[in-house]
Amino acid sequence: MAFSSVEVLHWTSLRSAFSVRDSAQRVKVGFRWEPGYRGLNSAPLDVGKHEANGLIWTLYTATSNGRPVDIAMADFRGNSLVVMLFSHIDEHEALYRTVFLPMVDSAR
Repeated sequence: MAFSSVEVLHWTSLRSAFSVRDSAQRVKVGFRWEPGYRGLNSAPLDVGKHEANGLIWTLYTATSNGRPVDIAMADFRGNSLVVMLFSHIDEHEALYRTVFLPMVDSAR
């Protein structure tokens, strides 16, 4: 995922063959990329839960180059669903409400 000085909004959603516990551990430990984490300034922090579509999502927050990163993970039929949003700090609150949470709420 490349960053541009003009566009800072990046999002992704995916289904992983790993459980949420394993996926979270891979994000926290396995995605190391010297000198930090793969695009993240540090390991994501667990900031709570969110229920949607019969799933319980674990929400994480982190930063990338000083910009906010939101991550949600949920167990789904033995796999994990992952939603990520990289945004600019000035737009973070609005994008969290209008892009990130609707993506989480609609993911299956």
